[in-house]
Amino acid sequence: MRSPLLFFAAKDDPAVPARFTGKLYRAATVEDKRLVVVPGPSHGVSIVSGAGGSKWRNLILAFIRDDAGS
Repeated sequence: MRSPLLFFAAKDDPAVPARFTGKLYRAATVEDKRLVVVPGPSHGVSIVSGAGGSKWRNLILAFIRDDAGS
C-alpha cells in the first residue's frame, strides 16, 4: 500500500477496541499514516453522526482533501 492511511477509532468502542486499531496502525508500512482516537464508546458511522460528529467528519474530509491535493 502506498496511499496515505487514516486509522480512526473511538477510545471505548466495545466492538473493536482502539488498541486493535493501534496495532493495525503500527503494522502499516506506509510512511504517510495517521491514527486518530476519539473519546467515547461509538463504533463505525456513529462516531461521525453522533454528538460532536461534525468535528470528526471534517477531520476525515480534510485528510481526503489533503491526499487528493498531493
